[in-house]
Amino acid sequence: DERQIRPVLLGRSVAAESCDALYIARSDKERIEDLTATFRYSPVLTVSDAPDFALDGGVIELSTRDNRVQISINVSASKRAGLEISSQLLELAKIVDDRRAEL
Repeated sequence: DERQIRPVLLGRSVAAESCDALYIARSDKERIEDLTATFRYSPVLTVSDAPDFALDGGVIELSTRDNRVQISINVSASKRAGLEISSQLLELAKIVDDRRAEL
């Protein structure tokens, strides 16, 4: 299955079916809550370098510590989205759960 990677700038309205993965930059922090809510039950892998992204409902959070990339994965968020994370990636990651209860 060949997939193309095409960066797309998101406007105000985003169709969940328009992408497989969504990277939300730390600089776009004010939109994180809205975007994670929009894609909560869509099969879209959400990724960000914003602090607490995974705790706030995103699937994968990237951070750096001691010049090393660290991965945090919210398994509950991935299941809600219908995504399966590989066991190899889960072994490398810190597993987190939603900070707030399911609404």
